[in-house]
Amino acid sequence: MIPPTDREINLIAYLDFFIKWASHIWHVFVSLVSFTPTTKQHEPIIRKNYAESTSGASILYATSSILNKKAILENSKETYMQLHECAQDSHHFLPQDELPYLIINLSDDIVVESVEVSNHEDFSNSLHQIYVEGSIDYPPSKWFSLGTVQSPQTSLSVKSEKMIRYLKLSLRGPPLTEANQLYCTLTSVKVFGYSMNFVMRKSLTKLNQEPLTQLTGSTNTCLPMIYHSFGLITDASTSEFEDGESEDEDMHILLKKMVTKLSKNQ
Repeated sequence: MIPPTDREINLIAYLDFFIKWASHIWHVFVSLVSFTPTTKQHEPIIRKNYAESTSGASILYATSSILNKKAILENSKETYMQLHECAQDSHHFLPQDELPYLIINLSDDIVVESVEVSNHEDFSNSLHQIYVEGSIDYPPSKWFSLGTVQSPQTSLSVKSEKMIRYLKLSLRGPPLTEANQLYCTLTSVKVFGYSMNFVMRKSLTKLNQEPLTQLTGSTNTCLPMIYHSFGLITDASTSEFEDGESEDEDMHILLKKMVTKLSKNQ
């Protein structure tokens, strides 16, 4: 048997190395092709219910025909508010200002985004209409209409940008032809929106992004009071801000401090 030459031994070694290298490359290629990236599942956004008793909301007033009124602020399907003798034509055709109503003291001053109602009691009538009004003060000089929840709807999208603390719900029962029970019930009322802190921080951030020339003139007359309320300057009436004489750069610095302070408090 003729022994292999040195050239043949080197060639076999090179071939063996190439096969192992090609096999490794192939496995890497297959793993890259078959790789499926795992998508991170975002946690659902939990909105704050400003009409929940655990958040600090309460029933400020309710007419005598409304029983167990606090139940609508509880996060429970087992309890409900009752409105007796609602299934009568004499009640259904009452003017809005004569309907039974209740007033909710929300847990914070908010711009209302939506109002959601629910009724989980099977053996009762659902309310035909719920008129929703709001005010920042109580007693109010005027109730502002936010909309109407019309059965069978269970939610109301609010377009108003007014700041609200007190919510008035006027309750209208169904006409006698649609009623099959003695009383109407309401299980829960949920109110969602944006707090004053959020709205102010958003407004200040937007103001901070405007051109410097838009921060002069009449805008300057109200800025010192805002700065003083946040403790950013010691004297709200200082002449540094009068008649638009302050420097734009100083205003921007103070605005940034206000945004930073609000962000920390949120």
